Amino acid sequence: MGLILSFLRVSTVSCLVEGAEDPDFCKQMSFLTNESFLFSNLEHSPLFQQVLTNDVGQVYMPISITRKLPGTVIIEFVREDPLYRLFIEDEVFIVNSMDILVPDSEQFSLVDVVLSKDYLQYLNNGKINGELSRKISELVNQLLFREIKVKRIEFDLEESLIVTDLANFLFSDDDDYFSLAVRVGYILNDLATVQAAVPDDSSVSLIDMRYDLPIVRLDKR
Repeated sequence: MGLILSFLRVSTVSCLVEGAEDPDFCKQMSFLTNESFLFSNLEHSPLFQQVLTNDVGQVYMPISITRKLPGTVIIEFVREDPLYRLFIEDEVFIVNSMDILVPDSEQFSLVDVVLSKDYLQYLNNGKINGELSRKISELVNQLLFREIKVKRIEFDLEESLIVTDLANFLFSDDDDYFSLAVRVGYILNDLATVQAAVPDDSSVSLIDMRYDLPIVRLDKR
């Protein structure tokens, strides 16, 4: 049986997106026709990556592949929304889990991430460096998980910044983001205590998280 199956080829491709048939998207999967019936690593094939992202930045992620002899393949997908909105110099993109940069469609409520020009080297051929994108996504997810209302995150090689509705936090781009998010959450939950210790003629400007103990920077009123 193994020898016979090795010679079988895909003749028919059917697609389900969010549980419903999607003939238009399925047409784009026609490159699988005549491929080995036992193909693997679909999401890593270059042709699939070309059709994986739609024009608003969503990713079609395969969650199951069913094979029916003699050559029918049924692939079920879910649509995954973009991860964050990226600003660099004068350009704005949305970024998805395939690290693809898509012009901002303004259809999604996402955390704004601003990169300084020093990060331009990490953008190439319509994609962002995967390691950098995973770092950004980790910080975004850790902050959102703690229900921190993030207005934007600025990445800079010198001083990176988390801007929230209540306070702004300096951090290093090589921080442990889990620990950073936990500490930011603690401070925001007890911000009244911090503000009570501030002299009457001053206000909190920044909270510097780059050291073992946070340092509160003050502005004179």
